[in-house]
Amino acid sequence: RDWSSDVCSSDLMVGNEVDVQKVEQLIAQTAYEDGHSVAIRMEQEPGASGVMAIDHYQRRILYGYDFVGVRSTGPKDVRARAIAAAANRGTILLARAPWNAALQQEAYAFPKSAHDDQVDALSGGFAELRAMYAPASATVGRVDANVVQQRPSLSMRPGGRTATTLRSRY
Repeated sequence: RDWSSDVCSSDLMVGNEVDVQKVEQLIAQTAYEDGHSVAIRMEQEPGASGVMAIDHYQRRILYGYDFVGVRSTGPKDVRARAIAAAANRGTILLARAPWNAALQQEAYAFPKSAHDDQVDALSGGFAELRAMYAPASATVGRVDANVVQQRPSLSMRPGGRTATTLRSRY
């Protein structure tokens, strides 16, 4: 993140339609490559099955990592408004990558597209990053360099068959 211009950038987003049995392997491998300093957040689906899934990842797949299940509230299109506004302001940068075309197609068609996992993960990641770096002073929208000494990365994983990673370093 460039604090002087309020621009966020992401250097990796992995969007793969993978077999359910391979999702855990992909998530574990990405966590290993990112290292223990990267915060990992996964959408917690409603009900007991969502609690069980998060517990499974905490105990078996991502033990020792900064991993938390995040309950989503409200409609997806409402949750995506903040990331859409940032994109419209030009403060979201995409590194050249093979996944850009699919992400952009999904984003342009959202919320009426057949797929919304990447937009959902991106909006969740954006919300989590905003929460992690909320201004600690009266200066709205900015964080002094002295306040934030460590800037951990964030890895978001939506539920379902698509494993999506947002690794944002700034």
